[in-house]
Amino acid sequence: MVTKQDMVGIDASTEELLEVVKELRMSKKYQYERSSTNSARITSDKHTYQYLEKYEVPVPCTREFRARQLVYHDLWYRGYFLTSGEQFGVAWLVYEGLPGDVHATYLVHFIFEDHTMSPMSLLGLLRVGVQVIS
Repeated sequence: MVTKQDMVGIDASTEELLEVVKELRMSKKYQYERSSTNSARITSDKHTYQYLEKYEVPVPCTREFRARQLVYHDLWYRGYFLTSGEQFGVAWLVYEGLPGDVHATYLVHFIFEDHTMSPMSLLGLLRVGVQVIS
């Protein structure tokens, strides 16, 4: 265990910290290759809850929450940084570097296989994507 006293006199640059984070991510048991799509079936009981281990806060296990959680973890393990994309009508904004240093590279919006998306909704997301990413 590292204590605050052990950290006295240690300086690290942003680049060094990013390199350590990258190494830690690459040392994970499961490694993922970057690809354009990843599909997974999502099942849950809409009346169940799971608890965050450390804080014992109940969070819903709805199908949508579970989908957002799976997408987040998949992209995080691939080395991306994510922030909420709700202000743009999508689930996540995806960055290839720190969000304060670079612009979002991708917008992530998901739909379930038993739902459809109208062409106008898709066009709206494309317009937002062009403005946010460029």
